[in-house]
Amino acid sequence: MGKILVFSRNVDFMIRLYSRSNLPRKASKPATRLSDAQMFQAGYTLFIAKVPTMKRVFQIFLAIYVFLYRLSGGRFGNQVQGLQVLLLTSIGRKTNRKRTTPLGYFMDGDRYIVIASNAGFDSHPAWFYNLSKNPRVLIEVGGQKLQVDANIVEPEKRDLLWAKLVKLAPSYAGYERKTSRVIPLMALQPLTSQ
Repeated sequence: MGKILVFSRNVDFMIRLYSRSNLPRKASKPATRLSDAQMFQAGYTLFIAKVPTMKRVFQIFLAIYVFLYRLSGGRFGNQVQGLQVLLLTSIGRKTNRKRTTPLGYFMDGDRYIVIASNAGFDSHPAWFYNLSKNPRVLIEVGGQKLQVDANIVEPEKRDLLWAKLVKLAPSYAGYERKTSRVIPLMALQPLTSQ
């Protein structure tokens, strides 16, 4: 009796296994390859912009980056994508709280030029709106702190500076192709009475 029960279970298993293997299979779609920029944007959208926990992790990472930049006098994290890095401390337009953001910059005479690329997204970064409301801000370049006035670079000057930027950091050309907006450049002019 026991041998018959074991045999019937094995036959049942074999029938199920055989019937599954003969099912018609769906045709698979060819895999599409995403560019690194598309992967970054998809990852950012899924994991940072949409999930509060990941947004908090990003904020903690940013706070550690700022802490190490200040601790090392700007020797840690002083370059990104071919540009030097400064810390911009602005006042939040909604919260009135100080916000510090590391930004890549290049020089135009005595002005520091920062790029509101927001990694090629279709909206300006938050710091851009903060500067639009409160243009007098503090920057830290290496170990030096400077008070500056922020202004949007005029369109005709922007084109010349954009060409200079793309030579220094070619990845910004990809950000420009990715977005439908004109990526603004902000000029940070140090105050003369320091």
